[in-house]
Amino acid sequence: MTLWRRYIRAKPTFFPSMTRVAMSRFLPSAKILLTVSLIVTSSLLSFARAAESGKTVAGVQVINYSGGKVIAQDMSGFPLGKWDNNDQFFWTGAKPGDRLELGFDVPKAGRQHFEVMLTRSNDYGIVQFSLDGKDVGGKIDLFTTWTGRTVPIPLGVFDLSAGRHVLGVKIVGTNEKSKGTQFGLDGIAVRPALDLTAPSDPMISAVGKLPWIDQMHHIVGASRCRMFSSYDRTGGNNDGFGGTYSTLWVENGNSVLASMSGPGSIQRIWFTHSIGRRPGLLNLKKEHLKVYIDGQTKPVVDAPLEDILDGKLPRFPKPLVGQGQGGYYCYVPIPYRDGCKVVVEGTGVRFYQITYTEYPESAAKKISSFSMNLSPREKTELDGVVWQWSNLGNVSALRRNKDFQRDFLMDLDVKDMKEGQPRTIVQSLPGESRVVRAVLLEGDAKQLRKAAKASIQFRWNGAEKPAIDLPMEMFFCQAQDAPSYRSLLTGVNDAGWYNFFPMPYQKGEVSITLDQPVKAKLRILTGSNLESIPQGCLHAQYNESLPTNPGVHHPFLRLEGQYGWYVGTYLVTEGKTKRKLPLWLEGDERFTVDGQLDIHGTGSEDYFNCGWYALRGRLNGPGAQPVHGFPVYRLVDDTNQASAFRWHVSDPVPFNKSIVAEIEHGANNKTPANYRSVGFYYSFPPARPGNTNPPSKSP
Repeated sequence: MTLWRRYIRAKPTFFPSMTRVAMSRFLPSAKILLTVSLIVTSSLLSFARAAESGKTVAGVQVINYSGGKVIAQDMSGFPLGKWDNNDQFFWTGAKPGDRLELGFDVPKAGRQHFEVMLTRSNDYGIVQFSLDGKDVGGKIDLFTTWTGRTVPIPLGVFDLSAGRHVLGVKIVGTNEKSKGTQFGLDGIAVRPALDLTAPSDPMISAVGKLPWIDQMHHIVGASRCRMFSSYDRTGGNNDGFGGTYSTLWVENGNSVLASMSGPGSIQRIWFTHSIGRRPGLLNLKKEHLKVYIDGQTKPVVDAPLEDILDGKLPRFPKPLVGQGQGGYYCYVPIPYRDGCKVVVEGTGVRFYQITYTEYPESAAKKISSFSMNLSPREKTELDGVVWQWSNLGNVSALRRNKDFQRDFLMDLDVKDMKEGQPRTIVQSLPGESRVVRAVLLEGDAKQLRKAAKASIQFRWNGAEKPAIDLPMEMFFCQAQDAPSYRSLLTGVNDAGWYNFFPMPYQKGEVSITLDQPVKAKLRILTGSNLESIPQGCLHAQYNESLPTNPGVHHPFLRLEGQYGWYVGTYLVTEGKTKRKLPLWLEGDERFTVDGQLDIHGTGSEDYFNCGWYALRGRLNGPGAQPVHGFPVYRLVDDTNQASAFRWHVSDPVPFNKSIVAEIEHGANNKTPANYRSVGFYYSFPPARPGNTNPPSKSP
């Protein structure tokens, strides 16, 4: 065990390599202490021996305990956790009502966050903490069916004087399922609270960084995308069925689902129906979702979860929230300046995911924290995004459409083509410093299907290698003869297929390779690009696994030595199983960014904001929402087909040096199927050799 007496604030590097503070396979998003350096003052062994002798070691002292005994417990035999020094401070044999007092030093007076790192297991009790004799935080139930270490648990923000303070622990009861009242402590943390003086000119307002299509190519800046979820910590498929991993801890009888420090913003919340065949969330008791930010004791969000996700609150409007194909989702940003905790009433949580963006501490001065009350300007911004998300497939809904010019058409009805001799049409994009705002393949449905296997390429800034090189059906996300659907970025409108990914360029070139003439036209609309903010060029990586290999993930994107941000997935699958179900959808997605596992999902359909495939009223047919959906879900001649998309408009995944975005095919990669996919991402123009690091800009 390590007692952390204080923090030294991290340098602006933001992601330094530091002492590990989270279990090896625990939520990577839980590693919120990574933004600070830690000073180790005492090992648990010396701490525990101090308790026996009454001596003080490195400013740490066990002052008193009224029952049981305190020892150093070896934790190396528990594979689901990573305790510092592989041991913990262990209080065993205590009974309800017993108390423990520990001394610790605060080196510098000031307003401080106070946190503890604890152990959860099947024989642990319910505890109440106190600070200098006053109760702090809620009653924390440490029971769970598996043994692991918690993320840092915030107990509050306090004005602390320099010198000695006392942490009190009281056993107040035990969970009815628990075998005992044990208590394990692996860390105490005291860190300075951030200055929350209201920013005079915030870069992020109280409505957060809203998911405009037009801003997807803008540099993401110094940030990191992470996720809390209910995934099975053992690597199995129990991602929420029994709620085993569906809480970080239980406080006052309620489930804590996420806990973050420093500045950031919740960008996505997803739940599925708690029980597949029963509609509704949690235990159907109108349980409230509560969001606490900036060390406040009163939540800024406190409303029934279903009301929020069904769009019954004006602050959470449709279609930024909604449900469909078995999943509930929310893309209304919830920005905060100095920490956030998400709580759901009761313990009925099953499958869930909460995606958030971390910012460096310097960004706190540029953020206005979330508020249920908006200024007229903020309300206008929110209404604008709602309008764009409500007008899918319409060029008029693209925000800066006043600059559009119908620049040119490429006629695909090429004459005099000979069988077996493909023809390539090449054309330069007009002008310089412009943005492609829409690519339209116009023609009737039959002709568009003839064009499906033709390839389309885009080159940026004179590069020899194309940044995009895809079959038409993959670029427009129309594989498997998809029924007509509309989303924010791809779909079918009155003219034909469309792709609305913004594509800035200094110089650009598009080429089409055909193996037969097609009575269709490719129309490209561009606009002027006068923005001074750094921008990335759109890239696409195509991958196929025909079929998938046992034990091997299917990749969405694998990159080394490059900076950028991931913005979208299109996945096409098909296969046969004995049950005639797409059982490969049991597979979880994983995003490893710059060598760290930041995102671990709970199932393929969950990643695409759906849920409970093959059940009536859930994911049992095609459907689409603005940024996610399954355009294809069907059984054809004993073959299951499923294609899906997810656009990270609100929650892009930035990477500084590397990214591995991948997905399992079935639980533990055991279900074979044919997989094809496109991973869309932005990176800097290839015409800038050596420019692999982003300009310094945050958030």
